[in-house]
Amino acid sequence: SILGIGRIPSYNIKIFPNPSKNYWQIDQLPENTNLILTDINGRSLWQGESEKGSTIIPGDRLPAGNYLLKVGNRDSVKLVHW
Repeated sequence: SILGIGRIPSYNIKIFPNPSKNYWQIDQLPENTNLILTDINGRSLWQGESEKGSTIIPGDRLPAGNYLLKVGNRDSVKLVHW
């Protein structure tokens, strides 16, 4: 289980820092994996695809709180912004 809501069983991904103030970095995720960042109410705030190597999820303009990152067709991971 990865920190948060669910499991992403076929990936050994790393998401850091979490909690974060400016961004989250995702490592070891297959390239072109669909990513969607939502608030707790399910509103989409950011969408993108993973890149080769590391992917950066911007958070510098978000208010402090809890967010969910949907990774591909897998479960969501809880991200915390302070």
